[in-house]
Amino acid sequence: MFFLSDRLEFFGGFEQGFAVPDVGAFTRRAGIDDPFGTGEIDITDVVPQTQVVNNYEIGFRGDWDDFRGSITGFASTSDEGTNFDTSTGRVEQQKELIYGGEATGEYDVLDSLTLGTVATYIEGRRDSDGNGSLDSWLPNNRVGPPFRLTGFADYTTPFDLRLLFETVYWSSRDKDDGVQKVKLDSAVLFNLAGAYPLFGGEASVGVDNLFDTSYDNPTATSVRNAPVRGYGRTVRLGYSITF
Repeated sequence: MFFLSDRLEFFGGFEQGFAVPDVGAFTRRAGIDDPFGTGEIDITDVVPQTQVVNNYEIGFRGDWDDFRGSITGFASTSDEGTNFDTSTGRVEQQKELIYGGEATGEYDVLDSLTLGTVATYIEGRRDSDGNGSLDSWLPNNRVGPPFRLTGFADYTTPFDLRLLFETVYWSSRDKDDGVQKVKLDSAVLFNLAGAYPLFGGEASVGVDNLFDTSYDNPTATSVRNAPVRGYGRTVRLGYSITF
């Protein structure tokens, strides 16, 4: 990394990692697609190779007193990308590319009020037929909603009560992954949280899904390949102290 000016920094990086694929997606479903109902699996169907992943990142970040922000682009490649094929009940490993970007921004409107946003985009392609070409989209259980946008307001009152109001939006996804086509629906949720110093610690309360919006949980829906409803309004209470 290096500084383009006193306010603006350029950065980039490369990282290589290794992982063992999750074969539980296969073993947990043993017998589900078995026409004879034996509940048995063939261990030869579970012989994953160690996955080598190359991660690339490049971006800018800056700090101009009242405003702070960043823009980042990233890509991840692997020749042994892991996917669970629900049509065959098998773990498959194929060449893949995951790519995307993130932009963040914060502005101090007042000493006590900060407005901010985080926008992210992610998508992925894979080689479904093994010919070296990235010809299909990655399934929802690997990518999920491609676009997410979060906006927040962080306010501290004159009597030390800190309030955080947050809006979270995620887009729909309706991609054909070469095997099936399952749509993830978009949604907008609102969250509210507060924290107050009390007895040497901090008491907190939070309300997730403030307006009790009905929506499908994108993670659970993509894993189960069927609509799964998200939580309604949820209230959290907490107290923490450091000693």
